[in-house]
Amino acid sequence: MEKVNWFFVACLYSNIFMFGVISFVQLVHYPSFLLIRPEDWTQFHHFHARRTGWVVAVPMALQLFSTIFINSNLLYLFTALAVATTVFLSMPLHQKLSREYNRANIQKLILSNWIRVLGWGGASFILIQELIAHK
Repeated sequence: MEKVNWFFVACLYSNIFMFGVISFVQLVHYPSFLLIRPEDWTQFHHFHARRTGWVVAVPMALQLFSTIFINSNLLYLFTALAVATTVFLSMPLHQKLSREYNRANIQKLILSNWIRVLGWGGASFILIQELIAHK
């Protein structure tokens, strides 16, 4: 019986989880931001940010940590794409949106989030291919 690479398993599951979450966010959650009344926005966004953090913090940390132990430059590229977009585009936009409702910033968030879908989707695809190749 072949030894299980737990770093690979953790990387695979955390990437697939994040791809699922970010796809839902892209197709359902972020577009719903446009339906929130401006007078309800601050309370809504605070709730969104707090609860989303609970959902993604551990899987993102696990994904980043486990990726270090996988030898794949393409995986590193897709991971860097997702993480860099989160840190340098999404988080600053959320910071601005936490202060005030701004339709243009919501549209930027929706548009730039496709990069994260590509990042986590690409990483998941690479890992699934690797799993199939070594089965």
